[in-house]
Amino acid sequence: MSRTPRDRFHEVGARNELAFRYALVCAWEWSVDELLAGDPTLIPFVPYAGDASVQRVDEAIRTAQQLPRQVRLELLAALAVFAQNVFKDVDWPARMSEEELMENAIFKQGEAKGYERGEVAGERKLLARLLHARLESEAPRFVNRLELSTEAQLEAAADLLVAEQAREELIAALERVLTTGA
Repeated sequence: MSRTPRDRFHEVGARNELAFRYALVCAWEWSVDELLAGDPTLIPFVPYAGDASVQRVDEAIRTAQQLPRQVRLELLAALAVFAQNVFKDVDWPARMSEEELMENAIFKQGEAKGYERGEVAGERKLLARLLHARLESEAPRFVNRLELSTEAQLEAAADLLVAEQAREELIAALERVLTTGA
């Protein structure tokens, strides 16, 4: 592993300075054995090793599974992504446990964002049904605005739709709340 090039980065700005040293790792110049014998954080790079194969990536998975939980979860998530880039015909997620796939920080962020988008999509769908039920022929002009509306606008529209008020008052209020931004 002595062939690793090392360098420094140094940049001075008007109000700050950034400097660090780094080692450039060209994974394709290393063997799987070298990557697995070194720093465990190199395990995700096994698919890019010069002698990488599906079997060797499976070996890397087993090696990572011996590490402490949090380290293992993060490394296996990265390994699955990188392995998918190299060995596209293999279902890498199927080779790992659900915990290993779903309990890492990046997946949790994506999952939270997905739930948030799903909630908003469900809210829009429900509001469209309520608009049709309350306004019939007037509903389409408001339904078309739902997709461009913010969450705050959607909540305000929901409050209006469940409140008891005359049809014309509801239409005027929805005009104010569900603005098109034009």
